[in-house]
Amino acid sequence: MENEIFEDYPWVIFMLKDELYGISAKYVITMIGMPKIVAAPNQPEWIRGLITLRGSVIPLVDCRKRLQLPSYKEEIDELVDTMLKREQDHKNWINELENSVKENREFKLTTNPHMCAFGKWYDSYTAQNPSVERFLKKFDVPHKKIHNIAVHVKEAVHANNVEEATRLISATRHGELSYMIELFAGFRALITDLINNEISLVIEANGKKVALSVDSIVSVEKLKEGSITKMPNNQESENKMAGMIGTMKGTGKFVILLETNELLDNEVVLESLVA
Repeated sequence: MENEIFEDYPWVIFMLKDELYGISAKYVITMIGMPKIVAAPNQPEWIRGLITLRGSVIPLVDCRKRLQLPSYKEEIDELVDTMLKREQDHKNWINELENSVKENREFKLTTNPHMCAFGKWYDSYTAQNPSVERFLKKFDVPHKKIHNIAVHVKEAVHANNVEEATRLISATRHGELSYMIELFAGFRALITDLINNEISLVIEANGKKVALSVDSIVSVEKLKEGSITKMPNNQESENKMAGMIGTMKGTGKFVILLETNELLDNEVVLESLVA
């Protein structure tokens, strides 16, 4: 990587997927909410299209795709699909509990909220967005109550009180489960809306203006003195776009540093788009 990486410039630090990345503020012209994107056919998948800034037409590079990460939209779509499946799981769960009572057979699905597919996902998922993190906390109590009701239903059945077991199931379906369904819908709407919060980071390098789509801007700051080093060998990017790493002063978090010339190394594409 060129010596410019060590110059005493602030870094624009941004989020891509679950990692912090940085690009030297030396190259950054502006940071704006994602404007309207016009398609640019016959380009690499990491070229999302064209945007207009102050009368200039600028190519938009999908920073995720350029670094061989899933696009923001692909990640959101996958998460939406997962939540639809987990919602259906709990509808099926309550139906199976009800059928087990009606047919006088053992209920074999899990009563442990940490062992269902949603519970395993919930316990392992780390939200990078504070709004998403706060919203997810709403699931905790109703989800635990839903699974716990099966224990009380079994107790009622063993006591030959089928009427009480049926009442408990109905109350749960119209109470905690109904609320969970509302939460699933709200969560899907929230994460879908995140796509609209993408940031376009406009930079100028080699006499060309290019926009980079990033998930969110974290800060603009100088990194901890002496912290910029080469990535460990087992993590170094094969295409050298992200061969360095630095440390934030306040939090001590690692930031993967992008080398601008490597990131935009496709002169034929950029020349044709800005011509």
